[in-house]
Amino acid sequence: MTTCSTTNLRVSLGPGNGAAGSSYYPLVFTNVGTVPCTLSGYPGVSAVTGAEGTQEGAAASRATSTTAPATVTLAADGTASALLRIVVAQNYPAATCHPAAAAGLRVYPPGDLAAAFVPEASLEVCTSAGDQVLSVGAVQPGSTPSGA
Repeated sequence: MTTCSTTNLRVSLGPGNGAAGSSYYPLVFTNVGTVPCTLSGYPGVSAVTGAEGTQEGAAASRATSTTAPATVTLAADGTASALLRIVVAQNYPAATCHPAAAAGLRVYPPGDLAAAFVPEASLEVCTSAGDQVLSVGAVQPGSTPSGA
């Protein structure tokens, strides 16, 4: 079985839930190809200024204390998801965070070097690489990862 490539995936954000200064979103991967494929591990995620824009702040860290990585098989139209945590930028001192609005997320499916752009109008991040605003869990089966 082949690894799911960005060209055969639709990447989207599911509805968010807020809790104690953070919001949690399912980052959903849908196989839009015609044959099954697999995903395993952690996606790469960063906030960006636009579809072809530059990265703002630090890339998402891996939330290794959540669900352990496992291989997920996606049938045609099948879904997998990873839990994305976005910390409210105002939790950090403005002098070090340098908060700014981002246009969305650049998402690299596990094992792929090509990224998908996911627009998100209400995303505010720290542009300082020293303030970790984003973290992401391992890919899980279905459209609602545990913890969402």
